[in-house]
Amino acid sequence: MNLTKKRGGQVTAVYKPESQETSHSTQKNSGDEKEITYDKMFVLFLVGSVIGVLMEGFFCLLTKGHWETHVVSVFGAFNILYGAGAVLFFVGAVKLKSKPLGWRVVIMAVSATTLELFSGLLLKDFLGMRAWNYEHSFMNYKGLICIGFTCVWGLTAASITRWSERHYGMAAKTKIQFDLDEDAPDDWMQARFIEWEFLDNK
Repeated sequence: MNLTKKRGGQVTAVYKPESQETSHSTQKNSGDEKEITYDKMFVLFLVGSVIGVLMEGFFCLLTKGHWETHVVSVFGAFNILYGAGAVLFFVGAVKLKSKPLGWRVVIMAVSATTLELFSGLLLKDFLGMRAWNYEHSFMNYKGLICIGFTCVWGLTAASITRWSERHYGMAAKTKIQFDLDEDAPDDWMQARFIEWEFLDNK
């Protein structure tokens, strides 16, 4: 930035170098680019596609008393919606890590709900099919999304984000973080996301 100062009636241009904040922002963006690569996103997409099917299967087993396999592939247990959601949560966690946890939860919950809505509309309007139905759920839209599952996506995002923060040494500062540390500790999260691992463990 160029500043001007008066010295003996003369105006002198003074150059001010970029602030440390700008330099820090550049380093942060560079770090984000290293964390988000096509190779990582592809592997995460595949793993998320399988883990999502398993998690939903166990959810149906607990709530309905029988196992249901919701796949979106001819071969293998893959659900691309869950794969896309896993990538979305990871990118969101990286890009929004400087934001307060509450804002990250809201943004990722809305993003996941939007993904679910567009996927449902694609099936309904282009293929004339339906893969899930929330018509009997509170505050639903066309049976494709509902407030209940928006909260589920938000809670999932919060739990995963806080799990990552704990692993990388970020101490809890807010009540939400303390509650997540108590209700979703590391061993509990690892038991549910058995195929997930932190990149610095390799």
